[in-house]
Amino acid sequence: RLLPTATPTFTPWPTATILAPTPTPTPVPLSVVLPTPAPSPTPVNPGTTVTMGSAELSVGSSGLVPLTAWHITDPKGLGAFEVAIKYDPKGIKVEEVQSPQVFKDSPQSFTLFVPNINPTTGEVKVVALQANMPGPTGDVLLAYLSLTGLKAGVWPLEVRIDVLANSDGKPIPAAGLQGVVTVR
Repeated sequence: RLLPTATPTFTPWPTATILAPTPTPTPVPLSVVLPTPAPSPTPVNPGTTVTMGSAELSVGSSGLVPLTAWHITDPKGLGAFEVAIKYDPKGIKVEEVQSPQVFKDSPQSFTLFVPNINPTTGEVKVVALQANMPGPTGDVLLAYLSLTGLKAGVWPLEVRIDVLANSDGKPIPAAGLQGVVTVR
């Protein structure tokens, strides 16, 4: 049995061995190969979108949802469009499509405005032409959809751009962005 003592005892450390120096390795240049990113195509007008607005409705209530072309920067302005909006007719009903000229605060009006609602397939098509040269630029209100909520749920309004053209008939590149109708 070991008992602590009042006198410290010496414990020798192991003896160190001195080794001969080793030669320093010569540095070798290190090269790292990183993958080259694939070039992405640059759109002619990356900021233009045609966007369907969103809404929150109660079952049985109605509301207006705007369809807007954002950032029309073509110097000839917007001359014509044909846009289709796909929806689920079990969840929402499109009552009518209104031209923005119906509203007094809208600065633009269309010479020709033809909406077509197909409640069976759940598709709305809007075709419009305006005769002013140049056409409107910036953010352009295209139409309002008057909707009624039929069934609770979240119902997308998908946008497909068939034509978006300047006042000379040349295409304006744009992306379609969907909206959502939430029915409670």
